[in-house]
Amino acid sequence: MAAGVLRPEDINSAEVQLGGVPFPGEYRDWLLATNGHEAWFGEVFVMFYSLDDVVAVTQAAEPDERLPGLLAFGSDGCGELLAFDLRRTPAPVILVNTVSAGWHEGLFQAPSFSAFMAQRDASEPFRWEEPYV
Repeated sequence: MAAGVLRPEDINSAEVQLGGVPFPGEYRDWLLATNGHEAWFGEVFVMFYSLDDVVAVTQAAEPDERLPGLLAFGSDGCGELLAFDLRRTPAPVILVNTVSAGWHEGLFQAPSFSAFMAQRDASEPFRWEEPYV
């Protein structure tokens, strides 16, 4: 794959590498258009991973052991992963530490990727007090 340029089949291949669960459709569309991005949204910094990094970071997190259904798509740059819980539809966005013991240590951010991006567009802060159950 050329740097920065994604095709739908690249995402299909990544889904297979990560266990065959499809990425959320709205996230697939966003990823095809950007293949990663870093930006400040008000006081919040978000590092959205490229597809290669999505695969590498998700695999490194060993999700089957601690966070089944995890798809890491970004970071706050300080050790917290932005992730989808692919066990649910639509997949919610959760902030979870790279060393969390499980989903119970995560923090709910938004019910979907589009809702999460609406929060970013409104420069809302991360939600640090809403446990994910």
